[in-house]
Amino acid sequence: MRVVWVYNYSMSSITKFTLKDVRCFEGEQFLDIRPITLLVGENSTGKSTVLGCYHALFESFERGSVDFNSEPYEMGAFDDIFRKGNKQKSFSLSVDYEYKRKINTCQVEFKESGPEPIVEKIKYNFASGGSIIFICSESSNPRHPICRLVDIGKNENSFTIAVSSRALFNLDLINELPVWMEFNKKEFNRKFFNFLMDKIYGKKFYSFYRKVAPAEKVISMGPVRSRPKRVYTPTIATPTPEGGEVPMLMMRINRTDENAWDKLAENLNEFGENSEMFKDIKIKKLGSKMGDPFELQVKIAKYHINIMNVGYGVSQVLPILVRMINEIETGIFARLLIQQPEVHLHPRAQSALGSLLVEFAEKKKQKYLIETHSDYIIDRIRIEIREGKISPDKVSLVYHELKGGKVKLHNIKFDNMGNLLDVPAGYREFFMEQTKKLLGF
Repeated sequence: MRVVWVYNYSMSSITKFTLKDVRCFEGEQFLDIRPITLLVGENSTGKSTVLGCYHALFESFERGSVDFNSEPYEMGAFDDIFRKGNKQKSFSLSVDYEYKRKINTCQVEFKESGPEPIVEKIKYNFASGGSIIFICSESSNPRHPICRLVDIGKNENSFTIAVSSRALFNLDLINELPVWMEFNKKEFNRKFFNFLMDKIYGKKFYSFYRKVAPAEKVISMGPVRSRPKRVYTPTIATPTPEGGEVPMLMMRINRTDENAWDKLAENLNEFGENSEMFKDIKIKKLGSKMGDPFELQVKIAKYHINIMNVGYGVSQVLPILVRMINEIETGIFARLLIQQPEVHLHPRAQSALGSLLVEFAEKKKQKYLIETHSDYIIDRIRIEIREGKISPDKVSLVYHELKGGKVKLHNIKFDNMGNLLDVPAGYREFFMEQTKKLLGF
């Protein structure tokens, strides 16, 4: 039986993400994860790799299976993901997550099985003491126990459990295990059961049920958004990384929920005014029925005109804006993984987007992991820090530095004035050299 994973996303907070021997990352490289985490660096320095791995890991926690080629990421087979030269032919992804002001760690190790990577081991280290290691068992015997305790560490708070491969991601490992054990106590050592009850969950572990394992809903948006259309024909609004469903979603909200549409339009129009891209968004009905075609119009100067007749930037930023606003209004506190949100945007619009990210992260509790080449977005966020609109410890800038075919990650922090701290020597070296040449030095 497949167990559906259900999480309370608000209970755990991700603080660190670590990759080990993945593509251009040799050994362990980690990122400080904050409500706003920005990935910067030259092309081909692993920014999209970070996004793809983050997406795959948290999708596996939620959906029960690992897929490194879920849109918009196509990371390939095992040989395309693990770093060449690693003799063990394995790689791992891990997260540090805060629960009740204590930091726990979950590490997932992958090995080769045919062309695809499969999970070999999942290890939890708990701040309250002890660890649990789940080892994937290759046994195909249906009579083999779904979980089997195979080892107890010297401190009696470290346990190794063999988990049937067919159940590794169908069993909600930490959250579901105590409930499963209630009906299978004979399969386990009493010390292990007491460890789970006392060290992880506390005496009233049911009150903490489904709140311990790392959990974060992720939504990815690709670097290329859908093209605008002169006339839209209503279809099912299935979310895609390109945002092609956004006009249909807007139409449905416009026709079915006046209050929701007013909130959406208010937020969109505020951004439009701040960026000077547009003054108003309008759905023009071309019929009275829900299934009739419609136009998406924006107001430039005095008139509403078809979205096809305005700059391309409007259609490219609209999917991001609507996704951000709608996820908040519907109560989905996801982390948005966005590739190059600045595409086709004027510097003024890029800066306005930076302000919107800060506003939503601070006031709406939305979280972001963003790959960007935009100085305007970064500088605006720094200004927002200086003006006290967001705390510097809620923003992380991760610089990807390429040297000798390897990428080193530098976690750059900010002070209260928005100044960069712990900046590596190579950061912005290219731009400084270009400025010197321009000045004639």
